[in-house]
Amino acid sequence: MKLTDHMKVSMTYADNSLLHQKAILENRIAQGSPAPENPETLPLDSIELIPKVFQHRDDLQWVSEDHIRTLTKGMRQSTKAATKRPLEPLTVFWVGDAWVLIDGHHRYETYREIAYIEPVPVMVFSGTLDQAIGQALKGNSKDKLPMSKSEKTNAAWRLVISTGLSLNQLVDASTISKPTIALMRKVMRHLTEADPDVVLDEMTWREALRRYQGKEEEEFVPDPEWRNKRAAEIAQTLSDTFGGQFKRKPEVFWEGIRKYDANLIDYFMSMHGIDPEDYLFKRPEASDEF
Repeated sequence: MKLTDHMKVSMTYADNSLLHQKAILENRIAQGSPAPENPETLPLDSIELIPKVFQHRDDLQWVSEDHIRTLTKGMRQSTKAATKRPLEPLTVFWVGDAWVLIDGHHRYETYREIAYIEPVPVMVFSGTLDQAIGQALKGNSKDKLPMSKSEKTNAAWRLVISTGLSLNQLVDASTISKPTIALMRKVMRHLTEADPDVVLDEMTWREALRRYQGKEEEEFVPDPEWRNKRAAEIAQTLSDTFGGQFKRKPEVFWEGIRKYDANLIDYFMSMHGIDPEDYLFKRPEASDEF
């Protein structure tokens, strides 16, 4: 894909924040040309990726890779059939000089994984840049990887600080409750008024809320005897309930923790320096049986 001047400029910025990348896109749209006629398919290499703006998920690479493997397996089976069946359309948005992917990042990577050479089906989103950022979260597909509660609240916080969407539009895009979105807007106003130089897009929603409340991260150091006893109880409950199946499929256990509370993963990493990819996946390929 040929790089435009704006694309070259965006790649030179050291500041890769959400708000900075959005400003670059606003400039491209303002100086670019009107959208061409809406395509139904596009060559994969002609679709630009700007995940900092349009990918609202937490950066859990192994979870994405697992989902892509699932999609890839289905695609390889379909391409062996008499009729090739591509995945659901990718959602694209015109930014003045290129089509940008706003929803379907895992589907995009699946096409790349299997070296899919045909044009892929696309669906054009027409609206403002703010609405496109909201649509990137709202997008619904049977091929879409579900988001944890923590991911949803962090994504909603991203929308609040980076767009001018109305309260109802924010609720519709994020599926987060109206009182929570209203609180996020209040926290944003308070933090920016208290410190005009505050960098909101480097905070998770939990971090922003705690700063608003004037709280520091609390350090809880339980009694070692109590901790060991409670850990043994948890281990016994897991053993009684699941037996040894998570030894064969540790990624399922890890995904279960992520769905329960994604913040726990951050805590585990900060406490032990765990890299999920190194810690869990440097092992022989596991059986499909579970």
